[in-house]
Amino acid sequence: MRSMWKGAISFGLVRIPIKLYTATEDHAIHFRQLHKE
Repeated sequence: MRSMWKGAISFGLVRIPIKLYTATEDHAIHFRQLHKE
């Protein structure tokens, strides 16, 4: 899988590489646990 964006976050001497990928599936957010009143 190919990343859409590559970058890094640096905190002093620590560098954390980050890769951002596009979603392959659509996940809808459901609020089924909320109670109807």
